[in-house]
Amino acid sequence: MPESHKELVRRYFEEVINARGLEACAQIVSEDYVEHAVAPFGRSEPGHVNGPIATRESLEWLIAQFPDIHMTIEALVSQGNTVVARVLSEGTNLGKLNGILPPTGRRFVARQSHWFRVENDKLAEHWATREDLPAMLQLGVVQPPGPSQSSADIDRWLQLYLTAWKTDAPDDIARLFTDDARYFTEPFRDAISGKDAIVAWWIEHGDSKTAWTFESKRIAREDGVYVVHGITGYPKDEAKPAAARVYHNLWFVTLSDDGRASEFVEWWMLVR
Repeated sequence: MPESHKELVRRYFEEVINARGLEACAQIVSEDYVEHAVAPFGRSEPGHVNGPIATRESLEWLIAQFPDIHMTIEALVSQGNTVVARVLSEGTNLGKLNGILPPTGRRFVARQSHWFRVENDKLAEHWATREDLPAMLQLGVVQPPGPSQSSADIDRWLQLYLTAWKTDAPDDIARLFTDDARYFTEPFRDAISGKDAIVAWWIEHGDSKTAWTFESKRIAREDGVYVVHGITGYPKDEAKPAAARVYHNLWFVTLSDDGRASEFVEWWMLVR
C-alpha cells in the first residue's frame, strides 16, 4: 500500500505538473480535498475545495507565471496514509507574478516539501513548506537587508560623477550618460541633449582646476528617478573678491537599466 501511495504522488508531480496532464487530476486527486498550502503573498489556507478543479486552477496559475516550471522529486517517503516529497522547483518568470507584478524575466531554483494524505487511493489533503523567500530574492521581487540594489546603483553613479567632476576627462564624463541623455544644468535652461553634447559642455565649464567640496544624501526614489540633496562648497578665490560660496543642490537622476543617467536635472541655490 505505501508504494501505491508514493506512486500517486509521483504521478502528481510528473504527469500533472511537469507533463501538464490536467486530465489526470480527476484520477489522482479526490473531489473532497483539503488544501493547507498558502500561496505566495497569500494570507489564508484555501481549506476544503474540489480537488481536481483546484489543482487545475493552481497549475494554470503557476504556468501563466512560469511557463517552463518543472519540479524534480529528490526524495519520497511514505508512512501509513501519509506521503512526503522533497522537490526541486525551478522556472523562469515570464508572466505577471501573482497576476499583478510585471514579469522579471529571471529564473529561480528552490526546494519545497509536500505532505499528502491518501484516502480511497486518491490524494485527499495537502500541506507544503516552500523556499518562497529565496525564490523571491532570485526573482528580484524582494531585496536582502542592507542597501538595496537600487541604492547601490545611485551610489555608484554618484561616485563616478565625483570622479568626472575632479578630472573633466571625456571618458569619465561619457560613462555617466546614455547616448540620448538629457542634462538640465540649471533652472530655466533648456536641456543639453545627447552624450557627446553633454561631454563637450562639461569640458568647457569644468571644475577640475577649482578646489571644491561636496557631500550628498539620497532622499527619495520613485520609478527609477532618484532625488539627491547635495551641498557644494567653493573656497574663497584670491583672484575673485567674492567670499567663499556654498550651494545647496537638489538633483533628479533617472538611471537606465545599465546604471547610466538618461536624464539629469540640477536645481541649485546659492546660500552664501
